[in-house]
Parts: sequence; C-alpha cells; structure tokens
Amino acid sequence: MAEEATMASDPAAPVHDTPEPEPRHRGRKILKWVGIALAALLLVIAAVLLLLNTGPGKRFIIGQLEGMEFENGMEIGIGAIDGSIYGAMVIRDLEVRDPKGVFLTSPEIAVDWRPFAFVNNHVDVRSLTSPLITLQRLPEFNETPPSDDPLLPDLDIDVNELRVDRFVAEAPVTGERRVVDMAGEVHIAD
Repeated sequence: MAEEATMASDPAAPVHDTPEPEPRHRGRKILKWVGIALAALLLVIAAVLLLLNTGPGKRFIIGQLEGMEFENGMEIGIGAIDGSIYGAMVIRDLEVRDPKGVFLTSPEIAVDWRPFAFVNNHVDVRSLTSPLITLQRLPEFNETPPSDDPLLPDLDIDVNELRVDRFVAEAPVTGERRVVDMAGEVHIAD
C-alpha cells in the first residue's frame, strides 16, 4: 500500500492528458433559469386565473367581496355567480347593506364585461342588465371623515348598455311605491 501511494506521487510516473472542461457560459445559464422561473410564474398565474372561474373560485370571490370593509359601513352580499367571471356572468341574489340592514336587492344582474381592460385603468362593461332592482329604503351610512380625495378613482368607466326592466323604489324612499324602467349608457372619463 505504501508503494501505491509512492507511485502515485512519483513525478516520473506517466501523466495522462485529461481534456480541460469547456468554459461555462454563465450568462446563458442565468438566462435559462430566469426563463424557467418566468415560465413557472406564468403557469401559476394561468392556473389561478383558470381556477377562479370554477365553482370554488367563484365562492372565493364572493367571500372576498362579502368580506370587504367599507369605512361607511356598506356591505355586499351575493348568493351566487353563474357564467364566466371573464366575460358574461350573472350575479344572483345581490344585497347591499348599510349598518341598519339591507336597503337594495336584486335577484339577478347580468354583466358582460372585459376585466382585463382594468390594467389600463378602464372599466369596460358591454352590458349591465337586470329584470328587477328594489330600493327598499334610503341608505344610512356611517359618517366618514371629510376628504379631498375624489369619490371615484382615476378610471375610465364605460357601460355600453345599462338596462333595468323594473326599478322599484319602495314607500320609505319616495312616500309611495314607484316602479320605473331604465335604459341608457354610461361613460365616465377620468
């Protein structure tokens, strides 16, 4: 054994030429991993977007909307969302509440919109229709501190078709029950 160790360290022993490793391209390797990370991130985003349009995803969205806390005490209740959240959908059993309870209801609101336009600060609603909206009473919101902030954010809002077949204002709103229909469009810039 001692001889083997001596032979291995003997300078006169034959030396085998080993090819030197090729220089690594660090830039290419970094780009490859950045590309893989971006592709993985895009796949995760696509999966989340697809999952949001499923039954559990829609229930998650409803939970998020119902869990929103407005400073003035307003709350939103939604029974269900049918259709595609990325296009034409129907919101069922909508309730809007103030601190004293429900003041506005609708059994069904059909919305056809393009949510990705929001990336450009644009709310693009192709149509917003309902067979019935009922205003049971005027809302009584909590007082909020005065603010110089605008009422609406800096968005362009387009509703190309706005239609309510029956808008019912109950007696507490106007003194007697009134029923009207509405049709029009809304365009708000900045």
